Amino acid sequence: MRICTLLFFVFSSFAFAQGEAELKSSDLKKISKYTGAWIDAKIDNDSSKMSAAIMALEEQVVKMAKSSKDRNPLSYVYDWEIALHQSRKYATSGSSVKKGRVLDVDFARAPYSVWLPKKYNPKKTNYPCIVLLGAKAASLIESLPADVLENMIILAPDISSMSEDLALTIETAISIIIPVSEASKAYHLDRMRLFMVGTDELGSVIASQWGAVMPHLFAGVSGTTDVTAKIIGGKNLELVANTVMESANDAATWCAAQARTNAYPLDFEFEIPFSQQSRVFWVHPIKFDSPEGQLANIKVSVDRDSNTISIDSDRVERVKLYLNDAIVDLDKPVVIIRNGVDYTYQPSRSVGTLLQVFANSLDGAVFPATIQEVDIPQAEETQE
Repeated sequence: MRICTLLFFVFSSFAFAQGEAELKSSDLKKISKYTGAWIDAKIDNDSSKMSAAIMALEEQVVKMAKSSKDRNPLSYVYDWEIALHQSRKYATSGSSVKKGRVLDVDFARAPYSVWLPKKYNPKKTNYPCIVLLGAKAASLIESLPADVLENMIILAPDISSMSEDLALTIETAISIIIPVSEASKAYHLDRMRLFMVGTDELGSVIASQWGAVMPHLFAGVSGTTDVTAKIIGGKNLELVANTVMESANDAATWCAAQARTNAYPLDFEFEIPFSQQSRVFWVHPIKFDSPEGQLANIKVSVDRDSNTISIDSDRVERVKLYLNDAIVDLDKPVVIIRNGVDYTYQPSRSVGTLLQVFANSLDGAVFPATIQEVDIPQAEETQE
């Protein structure tokens, strides 16, 4: 089972995008209304409401295109980030909304505990979230610093059945992903400020290991023990803010001070530590070979002036690219240089792709371009 399958129905929220809104406020309000309706219908598995919402959204995009002929409405990346997150409906009371105390959630294969601030109000703001990992993490929640408890949502997955030798397994992935998934549907999370904190050695290993597998999902990773030598693909932690602190309280305070994650970097490099590797930022390796002790790796860079993506890789044969206009100009042909070999194609955008990628992902990034699979010539091929 790939990680992307586990992420289905994961929805997230944040109030402010990384860039500035460019659409007219009336247009932004309309697309926000329809995207919010689509997301709520998706969560409720209401196909008729989903169809109505996407039809209304597509009609609105056509209207916007007519009034703004020089730019495709789907090219406004940051406006769509706002739209996808600001019109969700969140419960303000009920059995799942217990403010100012720890609520234990017995959820199938991934039980967890959750803390909501005493003044939690999803209608007014969103909340950064710390995933607290450790054998006794839930018992530490109420002793975290007051500023953290007043302004952040805390999740503490039950990892009591885990061990360090299981850190890089699908079972451990489930224990992290499912609580975040469920919390993202229920609470107004700021998905660009999601953190992991390891409160003991086991928790630190799990936090750092999954920070290395999915560095784009986290704005910061911290632990109370230096476990660098135990992490497979530990170089990937350079892609996310990370540190070792003396205590869980210090780590939580550090998280609260971190900036939002950058979802669309134009220059990055990563190793592939997991056999079922998911997307890293906007590149998803889908065919690769990582023999024991030799991790496959990819280096990606973008030259926006020439609309060119360069991919240099070792032991990676195929990738999927998730693109938007913050990365390249989708109105123009995109040149992809793969281990020195050029390939050019013309991307297309669609509302359906934008919504489905969002629904199938744990992060809140926006990718309206049709997903492109790209074969990467290997060294022996480029030498012929």
